[in-house]
Amino acid sequence: MVTAQAFCKARKKLNPEVFESLNRLLQQQIDCFGLRQKWRGLRVLAVDGSTVHLPLESTMATFFGSHSGFPMARLSTLYEVADGQTLHSLIVPLTVGERDCAHLHLEHLPADSLTLFDRGYPGHWLFALFAQQQRHFLMRLPCGYNAQVKAFLHSGQVEDTQLFVANHPEARLFCSEAGVDPASQIELRLIRVELANGESEVLLTSLLDREAFPAEVFAELYHRRWGIETDFRRLKQTLTLDNFSGRSVTAVKQDFHAAQLLKNLALLMQHLLQPVIEQRHKGRKLRWKVNFTQGVSRLKNTLVELLVVLVLTVALRSLKGRLRMNGLALLGLAVLCGFVLVRAVGFHHVDQLISMDFARLPFNFWFENAGLFLIAVNALWLAGRDSAPRPAAVRPFQR
Repeated sequence: MVTAQAFCKARKKLNPEVFESLNRLLQQQIDCFGLRQKWRGLRVLAVDGSTVHLPLESTMATFFGSHSGFPMARLSTLYEVADGQTLHSLIVPLTVGERDCAHLHLEHLPADSLTLFDRGYPGHWLFALFAQQQRHFLMRLPCGYNAQVKAFLHSGQVEDTQLFVANHPEARLFCSEAGVDPASQIELRLIRVELANGESEVLLTSLLDREAFPAEVFAELYHRRWGIETDFRRLKQTLTLDNFSGRSVTAVKQDFHAAQLLKNLALLMQHLLQPVIEQRHKGRKLRWKVNFTQGVSRLKNTLVELLVVLVLTVALRSLKGRLRMNGLALLGLAVLCGFVLVRAVGFHHVDQLISMDFARLPFNFWFENAGLFLIAVNALWLAGRDSAPRPAAVRPFQR
């Protein structure tokens, strides 16, 4: 029986980046199977931030910072609007601003994407970074953002394409710190949106093609950004993120990234099962949907098995066409995954069985190392095969 002390000691060795790597692996598989949805040829993403209360420990306040005497951390996510998947997530100290987090998300943007931002993000350095990396964005601007925006609102125009420059010294300083040219001129498109209450809001986008992207489509598109707001609510309420299972910085990061992975897996299952449910209940008056909370509850008991299947799937895809040369390695991987599954089950009689001795060593030792041994043998065989001298090609005699 594993004691709480042993569990905590082992948990300290688990790097939170493991969950981030697994999530990247999951997103790659979703891409490979063509499950992404697009809007006019572009994947629609959103970036937003939030905060979360942390356990009342001095180490939390020292590392993450505090607000009104309570330890808090800043959260930021890169979110796929169509399917709710979190592509990249951050939990950082409060001193790191939301726009700084947006900078960190940039390297994870797919090439064929459009990113939505609210009015807390606009800045010339961010416009320049998107132009530099050839990515597209749509963001809401404060009505008093600068003289150009004020003049556009007073003009009565529905849309206009203008050059934006960093005139303010602080804006030029931010550009230099972000690694972009402070003197750069960026051509962007202003769009007016009339709200139901009679007020106007201004949207700014890098999509300049008025035929492919007419002005009237952007109001509904920007409204889709609301999905990331409900995603934070799902994370905090349904997955009870603020009820952390540990009181160390590492434990907080583990819980956050594990919750993101669990949420992504549950949403993927929901997305795949929805057509089945609709077909099964197509004769009913109301549209039936998968219950996310129930899905998460069921998934918690099968998460380890799913991760093992995911690892095996990736291994098989990477070894496509080379299975004969890597047969021992695949067998070793299967044995290793079987060991992980057995340990994850943790039944009392299973623990008793693997603790029995064989040749003066416990079954646990043989079971754990057999897979590693097979993988090592396969690797040594491949290394010897590649280093063995090959006979020189014999050229035909020519007169």
